[in-house]
Amino acid sequence: MAHLTARRPQNIDGDIYVDGSCIDCDTCRWMAPDIFTRADGQSAVFHQPETEAERLAALQAVLPQSLKDGAFFDSEEGGFTHLLSAL
Repeated sequence: MAHLTARRPQNIDGDIYVDGSCIDCDTCRWMAPDIFTRADGQSAVFHQPETEAERLAALQAVLPQSLKDGAFFDSEEGGFTHLLSAL
């Protein structure tokens, strides 16, 4: 899982964020361009999901990275367990 202490300052406030372990693979930006952007050489969240469709897109976009290096955290919705059940 991502670490809150490693949360990138380029993210806007909210439960979904990218931490410093991002390898800039572009997966999240490609899959959810309305949520993720590139900032200072890594991905960052510039828009928190407001609808279920946006939330699902964001969760699907971070799933590959969550499994690999934990670039996602969702404190209010149950974290990784919620991520898997949302898909």
